[in-house]
Amino acid sequence: NGVRNEAWFMLFVYRKSIINELAAIGENPNMFKGANVVAIAFGKKGDISNLVDTSFAINNMMNVASENDIDVYFSDEIAKVFNDPSYEKLKEVCGVKEGYVCIGSISLGYALDYKLEDKFSGDVFSIIL
Repeated sequence: NGVRNEAWFMLFVYRKSIINELAAIGENPNMFKGANVVAIAFGKKGDISNLVDTSFAINNMMNVASENDIDVYFSDEIAKVFNDPSYEKLKEVCGVKEGYVCIGSISLGYALDYKLEDKFSGDVFSIIL
């Protein structure tokens, strides 16, 4: 299965309370800019091509969001949390695979107070490969 060898994956957080908790762990409690959904991007350690592939995936997601009039913002602030060895348990709870490093987050949300999270139910986290 080629999916297991992908250079990147994204962890989607849909619940506002979890988004706020993740922000509180970092140095900037407003790192996600009030987003309704946050995608946290991870790249496979190793070749520089993995980082390039991850960057293309982030860029593609941001372009598609913009084209659909979704507010979008990238930050690398959450990477300080996920890449800190003292937060290994957080990585485990969030399903972060061994051998991947956090690149940053993509904050997604509509202007005019539209609640994107209302469109989702069930899982708190989703992993897109």
